[in-house]
Amino acid sequence: MSRKTLLLFALCLVAVGITVLARQRPEKGELAGPRPRPIPALAKGSVAVLKVTLEGKTSHLKKEDTWKLVEPLSSPADEQAARTAAEKLEQLEFGRVVTDQPGRHAELEVTDDKAIKVVGADKDGKPLIELLVGKSVGSQTMVRQPGKNEVWQV
Repeated sequence: MSRKTLLLFALCLVAVGITVLARQRPEKGELAGPRPRPIPALAKGSVAVLKVTLEGKTSHLKKEDTWKLVEPLSSPADEQAARTAAEKLEQLEFGRVVTDQPGRHAELEVTDDKAIKVVGADKDGKPLIELLVGKSVGSQTMVRQPGKNEVWQV
């Protein structure tokens, strides 16, 4: 092969290498690696107690052999609905922080008095996750941990 052909081949390899590297890099403003989370990821099957509070009224579900409603009255729970709720808490994916300004909590409906408070606990009742669930915007729902200012998309 002639020198010109070798030089052209080398330039093509360099161009391909640069293209591959550029495609692997994250877009501007996009984070590389796992997304940050306000709480650690939960193990599958770890949520055995659910407490949901709205307007001062609490529903308390507990998994024994099957899911049971413990509060406000004692009765069997809808097994499919309770299992799905626990699984969704365990699989929760956090997006980005929407705001950390307490003045915007009312607008996003994550205030202590307006939000739906959801607590997921293990079989001993130790809380694993506690969230104030607020406004839905498109496919995202706004959540905040009690006592913290950051509002996250989930």
